[in-house]
Amino acid sequence: MRILEVCFSPALGGLELYCLNTAATLQQRGHEVSLWLAQGSRMAEWPAVSLQRKLESRKDLDSGVRRNDGLEGISARLFQSPGYVNPFFSIKAKKLIREKEIEVIHLHRSQDLTLFAAINIPKVLTLQIQSSLSKLDLWHRWIYSRIDRILTITHLMRNLAIQSLPISADKVYALHYGIAADELYAQRGDPQESRRRLGIATDAFVIGLIGRLEESKGQKALLEAFSQIYQRFPQARLLFVGDPPPEHSGYDQKLRELAQELDIADRVHFVGFQIQTAPIFAALDLFVLASKQEAFGLVLLEAMAQGVPIIATRAGGVPEVIQDGVNGLLVKSGDAAELAGAMARLMRDAELRSRLGAAGFRVVRDQFGIRAHMAALEGHFEAILTCGDRRESAKGAKK
Repeated sequence: MRILEVCFSPALGGLELYCLNTAATLQQRGHEVSLWLAQGSRMAEWPAVSLQRKLESRKDLDSGVRRNDGLEGISARLFQSPGYVNPFFSIKAKKLIREKEIEVIHLHRSQDLTLFAAINIPKVLTLQIQSSLSKLDLWHRWIYSRIDRILTITHLMRNLAIQSLPISADKVYALHYGIAADELYAQRGDPQESRRRLGIATDAFVIGLIGRLEESKGQKALLEAFSQIYQRFPQARLLFVGDPPPEHSGYDQKLRELAQELDIADRVHFVGFQIQTAPIFAALDLFVLASKQEAFGLVLLEAMAQGVPIIATRAGGVPEVIQDGVNGLLVKSGDAAELAGAMARLMRDAELRSRLGAAGFRVVRDQFGIRAHMAALEGHFEAILTCGDRRESAKGAKK
């Protein structure tokens, strides 16, 4: 299939990484993939993209992708951010899609829907941000009438989408994320070397949170929980990996100030955004997802693939990934006391940590494998292509 992967997000989180990884994996599986990104976005700066030519000032250029990190042969193109409604972009996009003979458009943000609504090519939207905002007005009814299928990353999100979006239930499917667990585990590396690189003592007990630094990710609650067990576990260290997004600039400084106020700053490490996370997981004894809101938590699969025991909040779709007491511990979102208790429990019980970590690896390998995920995604593409009316529409758009 000739597939167009589109994501004009300026950020780089689970949603954006899913787009990049999906493009790479589809290409590896024999499809002809085009990738459209926003100029100046964190996605465009991702090393795996490695654009061979820079954009000229105020111009868009087709860009090849250097042969590395699984993105061989993908046609990558950068655009100045087209916004929400942009007729000039839509006209240009239609021409480019016709030239590339694209068969399926795969979108990753509802914000990008309008740009492609008038283009008569089969379209799939993967919804990765949980929302119950009603969009049943006439404008959205037209927009969503132009979508052939919606995929949600949790069953909870599927139910919400059916209730709040103007699209029939038989066009909405849940498709959990998938990752290559064995490959990620092989990239783990040496724990002691990882700790030395991060400036953490090799004999420390390291608790980590990897993700954007913002209010919804619950870093404040984790700092407060850590302060409650600080005195009882002198070897404990807390590691934050990530940067604040542009709209939350300065939030990292607020967290540093809170660590100072709680008198735990000497054991809290902020290491910023890290391209390679496998060595980070290798340095951890315990991973915590403290989110107030979390649609899925792709980072949970990454931690499970590394065999790291997990504590997570019962936020959003997290309970579809973590079963309490089976492959992790679940706590109430925002409850620092409950979180502190779960942390202390695992710090005292090495056998429980080992059991949860091993179960996590089995779960991610058996239930969230990348091969099964990609086969299901391809099945959705093929299903909308083999519908007679859509197949004819796709052919007509190429003439």
